[in-house]
Amino acid sequence: MKLILAIALAFSFAPLADAQTPDTHAPTGEFRQPTPAERYRQMATLDNLVHPAGYVCAPVGTFGDVVELGEGERAVILLAGLGPGWRVFDSLIEAQREELRFLGVTLAGYGGSSAPPMPAPNTSFAEGTWLANGRVALEQLLVERELERPIVVAFYSDAARIALRFALEHPDALGGVLVISASPRFPLQPGTPRGPGMDGFAQGWFQTVTRIMWPSGMWPANAYANDPALSEKTWWDVLQPSVPTAIRYTVESWADDLVPDLAELRTPTVVLSPGLNDELLGLQLGTTITQRFHAGWDEAAKAGASLEHRVVSDARLLIWEDQPAAVMSALEGLLAGER
Repeated sequence: MKLILAIALAFSFAPLADAQTPDTHAPTGEFRQPTPAERYRQMATLDNLVHPAGYVCAPVGTFGDVVELGEGERAVILLAGLGPGWRVFDSLIEAQREELRFLGVTLAGYGGSSAPPMPAPNTSFAEGTWLANGRVALEQLLVERELERPIVVAFYSDAARIALRFALEHPDALGGVLVISASPRFPLQPGTPRGPGMDGFAQGWFQTVTRIMWPSGMWPANAYANDPALSEKTWWDVLQPSVPTAIRYTVESWADDLVPDLAELRTPTVVLSPGLNDELLGLQLGTTITQRFHAGWDEAAKAGASLEHRVVSDARLLIWEDQPAAVMSALEGLLAGER
């Protein structure tokens, strides 16, 4: 119970208007009022660990969407995590479409697409069923599009795990990985077994959390970009996947500690973490972001991982929006065979 409470508190970033009856979670108040049945944080009749009845799933081993854009010869796969889909990379694509061949990829279940089938009942989140599904889809993409050592740009923790674990399994398949705003290890209380701990948390909290409560646990709108309008739009885009879909990707990511395995990483990798600004660093949001996204990467590098960790000043989660030069510098270095 202490573990569930601790992680539930860590998951909640936005303040509630009322401890029992959150009325709105939208940045500017547009989120609808809760129905009487939704007025509380949990509903015992909910089961968010399965798809709703009649849900049509995506085929196993596929992405939700793949689009090819750009006129260049060098292939860059843009792998979008967190929920919005590949369109989150629009500005990066527009800026470089004459020089590069982009493949915008949406994970199954994100960006309005159908999610994969749920694993069999009682399958541990530590099995990483959906993350493995993403690795299979990535391998198929390389084969079908005849991509030779492309660079993968992975935004957020779920996409980063797919890209990096694929690189660990296939060290010669990728020319490099650029990780943006991702956590290699979700913090747990010392001594907590990661797999059973995450399974217990999912069953004790996420399984019955209400849709009206869900947004209060997401990053607040000011976390995404320095431009307030873009940041709020991204906040809404992140909420588009179904709650069961978001839960599956989230908890599988939390159950996977990348740090010990990254010592075997041989694919050139650059990790860009949001450095924020003085105002945000002084808030709880800043503390949470630095704890989640900074810790672990340097530890892995010191242990021998083929990666470089760079903290980008005055940048929030969408680093390519706030500091495009930092992203292009890292991408160009990987394209040139450098780090």
